[in-house]
Amino acid sequence: MKKILLAVLVAGVAGAATARNPSDAEALAAFKVIVERCSALFPATDGIVSQSPDGNWRKTSRSDLQTSFDVKKTDSLVSPLEGVLRVSYLTLGATAASEAEAQALVLNPEGPAMKVLDVYHFALQDGSWVGLGVDESRELRTRPGRPFEKLSTIKKDASRVPPQSLDGQCLRVGARR
Repeated sequence: MKKILLAVLVAGVAGAATARNPSDAEALAAFKVIVERCSALFPATDGIVSQSPDGNWRKTSRSDLQTSFDVKKTDSLVSPLEGVLRVSYLTLGATAASEAEAQALVLNPEGPAMKVLDVYHFALQDGSWVGLGVDESRELRTRPGRPFEKLSTIKKDASRVPPQSLDGQCLRVGARR
């Protein structure tokens, strides 16, 4: 009787674990949805004009979006899979004293620019993808003809990322159903 009870208990625990954790193919498909949703947060923009807190006007554009991702198995029972999404793009920008002057600016791809690489980290926990954090890397070119200079990489835990920011939206996109 004890053997039967033990077998039923083990089968129940294994069944519950299987019910909670999707198959590798299902987890990968769910992560691909996160990749698509995050990529949609970074559309190409051409000449968006806005006023900065210091009163200057700025014209910016974003282009050359590239994404790549990977999902790997881990030894963790809590987070059996980890997902990494890399999002890179080029931002051009210039400032002016007035809105009209900012509208008239022509952004030159060979001029001042910033290369952005954001690496988002996710873990599969209890059958759902959870955003863990983001590593932000930037390279800056201050003048035409100059090479890009690498700036420091900033690592942010998901709890320190404002939910309304692009990073916050991307890290939380897995929570949407």
